[in-house]
Amino acid sequence: MRKLPYKRSKSKGAKYYIDFIEVSSDGVSRKLTRSSRTTDYKLACQIQKKLQGEAAKRIHGVINPKEDEVLKSGSLPVSATIAEFTESLQAARVSKVYLRQIVMVITRLSKSCSDKPVNNLSLRDAEKFSVSMMNQGLGVSTIHQFLGYVKRYGRWLDSSGKVFQDPFRHLKRTMKGHEPRKRRALLREEVAALCKYLDNAPDSFMHTGKERKALYLFAIRTGLRINEIAQLNTKNFVFGTSNFVRLAKSITKNKQDAKLFLGESVGMQMESLLSDGRAAPFRINSYVQDNAAKMLRRDIEACRKASRKPLPFLSTNGVDFHALRHTCGAWLCWEGVSIQVVQKIMRHSSIQLTIDVYGHLLPDEIETVVAKTDSAFAAHLPPV
Repeated sequence: MRKLPYKRSKSKGAKYYIDFIEVSSDGVSRKLTRSSRTTDYKLACQIQKKLQGEAAKRIHGVINPKEDEVLKSGSLPVSATIAEFTESLQAARVSKVYLRQIVMVITRLSKSCSDKPVNNLSLRDAEKFSVSMMNQGLGVSTIHQFLGYVKRYGRWLDSSGKVFQDPFRHLKRTMKGHEPRKRRALLREEVAALCKYLDNAPDSFMHTGKERKALYLFAIRTGLRINEIAQLNTKNFVFGTSNFVRLAKSITKNKQDAKLFLGESVGMQMESLLSDGRAAPFRINSYVQDNAAKMLRRDIEACRKASRKPLPFLSTNGVDFHALRHTCGAWLCWEGVSIQVVQKIMRHSSIQLTIDVYGHLLPDEIETVVAKTDSAFAAHLPPV
């Protein structure tokens, strides 16, 4: 290692280079060579003394190399860390849907905090982001989920050495005073009016009116979620004596294979959509997937405005795309289908979950059971 600045070239405009010993964050010493970026020998000597002085402080523990590295990486804005954060999530083998959602949330967080450096992030930034989501009309459960993504990002910043301490370690996802948004099932009259409007509706969200009609009816018939529908292609559908869609466990939320029957009318619609050689029944990209609820509510509002007579039963209150799944379970219960069959169609993890969600919609069978067993009781009772 050379003790004085030196030139690598004999040309007139060559700059001086400097050798010095540096200590990395893991405590390993190594020789480094840096350009002084000057052709002045005296100025190069001054730069060398400065670099050697800082290196000596790290060697003798006056400056913690790890803290020094955190200060350098912490000056990066939030947007500049998203790519590295994405790579860490991919290494953890998270699902594609989870990865897309969490990257979308951190991108929104970056815009909410004006893309400030990560070492300047604080709990206040997360709370401000939470308020902005509430103002956008997002439900409490969705906000809780998104704040969970923010907390994971904060833990990664801490573990990767980007910050001294997790800025969101005290973030609480409970929001007092805000009731969860109540999701409701659509009435048959609402679906009938909506389908009638969509037959001649203009294009919206990359789909024609008839395609959106088929999408809504398909979701009501199968109870599939929007992210599950987005992953379907022609290979998932079987048409014939019985029309059904087959889902691999890699698609479903409960990680189990599923086979859902479409019936005659919905089966014919899906077969008609796939008859033109398209690879998938619907064109659901990330934009449509994120705005599926807005698409449905916009169609309901347009249906109500386009109707010549008032439709008091048609409302967007409690309606998002997941409400179509809720409509599937509710209609099954209204038809008197047993709770065990409802559980299988909705693909719930337990019968208790199905009872908690749809139990109040089941018909009261107590009076019927008492009437059927009345004769049996009477046969064993003495005459009055």
